[in-house]
Amino acid sequence: MPRPVVLSFACPLFLLAALPGQITGIGPSGPIVRAETGLTFTEGPAQDASGNLYFSDVQGNAIYRIDPSGQRTTFLTPSSNANGIYFDRADRMLVCQHAGRVVQVDVATKAVTVLAGTYNSTAFNSPNDIVADVWGGFYFTDPTFGGNRQDKTAVYYHAANGAVTRVIDNLSQPNGVLLSPREDVLYVASQNPSAVMSYPVLGPGTLGAGTQWFPLAGNSVDGMTVDTAGNLYLARPNFSAIEVVTPAGTSLGRITFAERPSNCTFGGSDMRTLWVTARTSVYRAPMIARGHRPARLLASADSVAVTGGKVDLGIVTAPVHSGRTYVILAGTSGTSPGLILEGTRIPLVFDALSPTWFSLANTPLFAGFIGVLDGNGIATAAFQLPNVGSAYIGVKFDFAAGLVQPIDTATNAVRVELK
Repeated sequence: MPRPVVLSFACPLFLLAALPGQITGIGPSGPIVRAETGLTFTEGPAQDASGNLYFSDVQGNAIYRIDPSGQRTTFLTPSSNANGIYFDRADRMLVCQHAGRVVQVDVATKAVTVLAGTYNSTAFNSPNDIVADVWGGFYFTDPTFGGNRQDKTAVYYHAANGAVTRVIDNLSQPNGVLLSPREDVLYVASQNPSAVMSYPVLGPGTLGAGTQWFPLAGNSVDGMTVDTAGNLYLARPNFSAIEVVTPAGTSLGRITFAERPSNCTFGGSDMRTLWVTARTSVYRAPMIARGHRPARLLASADSVAVTGGKVDLGIVTAPVHSGRTYVILAGTSGTSPGLILEGTRIPLVFDALSPTWFSLANTPLFAGFIGVLDGNGIATAAFQLPNVGSAYIGVKFDFAAGLVQPIDTATNAVRVELK
């Protein structure tokens, strides 16, 4: 009979010790569990705002859902050989289909809307992986794993207005795609060059020159995810492992699995569950690290007061770096505005010596609201709400990681620099 475990004063020290195979400060913090099996080729794990985990079985031509209780159901079949799945900040389900298009799937009705179906009047090769950005657009990779229709394998950007542009065209079989938490770097896994590439994000769908951020020495990376510290988690099928790499490109080690992984994502109510799709199965691992999930910033009923005036929303004119964007929330009534961040009201009155940092996400939902500053750091107001009389205006915003700077008493505004 096993001896009973006796807790003692020394027990906390034992709990802090690294488990076998654990990456210090990262995890896993407990046993890796095979949550589902008996599938064909699992891919595309993504969690919605309600805590449901979706994943695709590419060759099985289906998308499945695992609810927070752990119950698996078939969500969509046929799925046009769906691969990558992503939920954006509006909780839209974006899906890459090997049939040559990227679609939105309504999780309630399962209605499919084509978002990106062609480039130069031709269907895409085989959309593989996808990530949405702060501007309401998304990047997706288009290798030839499920079709060969375009003249090149490439990475594309679908803007919020529906325009599709080819942003990278010199990579062989681009696969996983990911944005850094501050969304200032786009990562793309490539077969040739054999590396995870990094590209500075200069604006929506505008990238700087790429560099070989993490060379792969002829091996491969499939899907990727990221934690709050900016560490990347790379699916390495050749090693049957998820490799964790710092933002500087230094490997912290590998977490091994019983099958060759294709992709991974963080989930769970606390974003400390690492979900891994691996061939016939789906695994989950409890983690120490927390996955990155952009927060929602809400200026709502009790946060922006309007008394016979209006609320001005525009771009600050300020001498700052080109390419950086500043947003102003101005209440002309003289009432000090406030912001609701994850249920907490934050008054916008800051000590000039104590700027407050937030991890925020995305841009406003108003067309033309946001803009990129010119080379001199100059921009003009972009949107103005109408006069609605004595009332409150509910305005929903999403920002990327930003610095809330001291309030400008002359305009009763707060400046938020998008990093």
